[in-house]
Amino acid sequence: MASMRQQGLDLLRQEESNVQGDATMNETQHAGSAPIDSEVKPVGAYVLHCYAQHSWHTEAYISGSRDALTLLRAAIDKALADGLSECKTCAADGECYSVYVVAMSDADAERQVVPYTADYAARDWSGAPGPWDALKQREDAKKVAGGGRA
Repeated sequence: MASMRQQGLDLLRQEESNVQGDATMNETQHAGSAPIDSEVKPVGAYVLHCYAQHSWHTEAYISGSRDALTLLRAAIDKALADGLSECKTCAADGECYSVYVVAMSDADAERQVVPYTADYAARDWSGAPGPWDALKQREDAKKVAGGGRA
């Protein structure tokens, strides 16, 4: 039975193969020595970190490998075209996760919940929309279209 990490890496490789264009680095672009098998990439090739703002007027950061940033760019392009997209990636510790990219209307974007991590800056959500609401709407629409099945 494959480990969870291996299953996550397999999903990432599948996701990468779905991206249009050449999203891979060649051997001269790798920081260290290139993998022996050019089809197999190290976990570092998929690392993407998204750091939310701590509070008002502080920076937010997105950092990652070229491959992970290319997958994120493809997800952004798809969300701009379709309204919603997903990018599978990993943190530097090898734990894989999904990044959902949601294109919202200007009105919804303006009233959505703020992403601050500091307790003093966070607001009560009180029904403010978040990107997860778009995911739920999409799932609900699939259920309706599929006759109640997800």
